[in-house]
Amino acid sequence: MQNKSTNFELLRIILTLFIPVYHWLLYNGIFYADNSANNIYSIIPFTGIPFSCLFAFITMSAYFLTQKKYHWNIKKVYSFIALTLSLWLFKTIVIHSCFPGEKMNYYVDTFFLKGAWWYVYPYILLMIFYPLLNHFIYTSSSKKLYLATSICGVLFLIAGITNKTIFINDCIMFLFMYLLIGCIQRNSECPIFHMKHAKKLQIGIYIFFVVLLTMLSIYLKLPNNGIGLELENMIYQRLHTRYNLFGLISGILLFYIAKDIKVPYIPSIHRVSKMTLFIFLLHETVMCIFWTFEIKSCEFLAYLPTAEFFGLLLIYMIFCILGAAMMYKVYYTWIDPLWNKLIDRLCQTNFSKKLETIYEKLEEK
Repeated sequence: MQNKSTNFELLRIILTLFIPVYHWLLYNGIFYADNSANNIYSIIPFTGIPFSCLFAFITMSAYFLTQKKYHWNIKKVYSFIALTLSLWLFKTIVIHSCFPGEKMNYYVDTFFLKGAWWYVYPYILLMIFYPLLNHFIYTSSSKKLYLATSICGVLFLIAGITNKTIFINDCIMFLFMYLLIGCIQRNSECPIFHMKHAKKLQIGIYIFFVVLLTMLSIYLKLPNNGIGLELENMIYQRLHTRYNLFGLISGILLFYIAKDIKVPYIPSIHRVSKMTLFIFLLHETVMCIFWTFEIKSCEFLAYLPTAEFFGLLLIYMIFCILGAAMMYKVYYTWIDPLWNKLIDRLCQTNFSKKLETIYEKLEEK
């Protein structure tokens, strides 16, 4: 168990580090700079891998939650909501301090719903309702399961084409991913995971989709591609929507490729992995602070010398990690003990007990 656990925790760390990098590039306008920008060729390769990392995250969550041996625990749900709410309040205070003249609803929409936080809200719903989804996955006929998965897949593709980043589309994406992983879990003989040389095939397909997304991105940014900047960016937005088919396929493959890699038990990896959620949720806060103090001309990143650009990116990532470590310590030293008193009371309410009873009966079936 130690080897397998360390394997997943290391994967969690690696996946997490790509998300702040991608948002740093996105929010500072690198991807939408004109074709003469200095760093276009240096940056474009970062567009393929982060999407696969994001979907690998969702795959990892679905993989564990679809396990029949994974028992639902309402205290874990309350604890995750408490952590999210605490960091949300912290982030709101920091952003409002950085931009006191701006209306808060702009930053709530930009940073909490359309930024990295969009991942959290459907995940909370998933934590609450996954026993019902598992019941459907393992008790319904194959025809019903595949039909439901296909319908969600079509809705996911429509969301990618329209590129409307709204909560319902986020939930559709999570539901589609969950049902898809459920299909794989239920059909344990899925050829792509069990056939001869399956691992080589997975790696080959993963590389293909990452390279394809990268090459298409590079083509859109070629100086003489004959596409106007406005149309170019519109296509680029569709190509890099978070309802991304390339990212979904490559993310699932990335998780299953890494899942079977043996890693010895290393306590430090487990300690660092506990901070990944803090890095994930607070890296935009660090970015706001950079903007407030106008660190190294962030608005001109696309035109900085390449060495200077990557140096600034490294400084940003160091502050993301240090900020996450600090908040992790503060939260579990002072804030979490206070939440636990309330959570213990909530767990004793009739609602919580009744819901646990219902889910226990579902698990027995």
